[in-house]
Amino acid sequence: MDAINKFWSETMEIPEARWIVALSGLVICVAVAYYVVKLFRDMATGKSSEPADYISEFQKLRDEGKLDEEEFFRLAKLIPKDIPEFINDNSLDDVPDFEEQPEPTD
Repeated sequence: MDAINKFWSETMEIPEARWIVALSGLVICVAVAYYVVKLFRDMATGKSSEPADYISEFQKLRDEGKLDEEEFFRLAKLIPKDIPEFINDNSLDDVPDFEEQPEPTD
């Protein structure tokens, strides 16, 4: 542990090494922030993988030999096939138009 501490202390005395460590840390922080923001944005907009995407991913795994036929068919059977249209369709054309009715007067 002392050897690592000594090496780190000596390395950080070099100005270029401090810049490299600082820039590397900044790049890592920006990359992590980007993926966190992307994750939350996808969750907020309801963006998710479609069942067809899952099937194609399972087929790739089967083709690569990471998934055998029995597992593939079991997984394919578990994926819902009858997803309502409003989940796949992002348009709001099918939403009923509610109108407020006037209150009756006595």
